[in-house]
Amino acid sequence: MKKIFIDYGQRINLAILSVIKDILKDLSESKISTNHCFYITFKTNHPKVKISKKLSKDYPNEMTIVLQNQYWDLEVKKNEFSVVLAFNKQRENLCIPFDSIIKFYDPFVKF
Repeated sequence: MKKIFIDYGQRINLAILSVIKDILKDLSESKISTNHCFYITFKTNHPKVKISKKLSKDYPNEMTIVLQNQYWDLEVKKNEFSVVLAFNKQRENLCIPFDSIIKFYDPFVKF
């Protein structure tokens, strides 16, 4: 039998992405208190990220978004989530794969 090396880092990252996915799903279903604020940083150059050309130009490598009070149409799927956010009073659709996320922070609980 071939023995495998346990990649704890990869397993922990997958677990954290699962937590993020669950939190966003709860948020999309209005199950989370308005006392939370989510900062999500993702790689804008990830091949499956879908953002406007303007946002791509302004944020060529990474971008941090905030989900707190003003966001619309949050939809969580198996491998990605989509949301509408306002940038300079202009609404933008974003589609963000979970594996493009590099930081997730909720300052109200220090996570």
